[in-house]
Amino acid sequence: MLDSLLNQVSSMMSGGSPWLFLLVFIGGVLSSFLPCSLSTVPLVIGYVGAGRRDVKRSFVLSLLYAVGLTVTYTVLSLAALALGRMMGSTGRIWYLILSVLMLMMGLQLLHVFNFIPASYLQRLNKSRGALGAVLSGMLSGVFSSPCSTPVLVAVLSLASMSSSPAFSVGLMLSYAAGYSILSILAGTFTGFVSTLSSSPRFEKAGRVVEVLLAIAVLALGFYMAYQAF
Repeated sequence: MLDSLLNQVSSMMSGGSPWLFLLVFIGGVLSSFLPCSLSTVPLVIGYVGAGRRDVKRSFVLSLLYAVGLTVTYTVLSLAALALGRMMGSTGRIWYLILSVLMLMMGLQLLHVFNFIPASYLQRLNKSRGALGAVLSGMLSGVFSSPCSTPVLVAVLSLASMSSSPAFSVGLMLSYAAGYSILSILAGTFTGFVSTLSSSPRFEKAGRVVEVLLAIAVLALGFYMAYQAF
């Protein structure tokens, strides 16, 4: 039964199943829902907007921030694909490397170890307005946050296993679309994050989401270990 399930998963991943894009999209939504991901967006939008709180302007800047994220994710997907081809994306060693990486990312989500420290790359951006929003999104896309980066790494690992650039980029665009939804809301409405953050239910929900994402990432690591052997 387990072999049959793993074979179905392998077929879904190698065949470019639409369900995989949906799962990646959902992963993007869930990872953006985590408190450490959501709380950084209003600060960035407030900075690049020179502190002015106009809903229409904030929405445009948030949208441009999402565009910057998408640009970075697209570049990262192509880089992951190139690395996978160089290492031999179907080779045992590559699967073992990805398996260990997924184990590390799962432990990061469970707060067992802290492999990914908090990143403040946005501070390198001194630009304001539209350009500042795009650049902030691009910088944020490198290391989004300690809690959401493991999911990004997992999606990049899937992208590296593909033989199709379109498939790899499509995965990252699906992730970017999911991740950007709450980011745009958070950047547009100043009270959105504070309302959620002050809610005990949101904190509990965030912890549940972290555990669910950790289980998914660890399961992916198990799958890659299975592929290696």
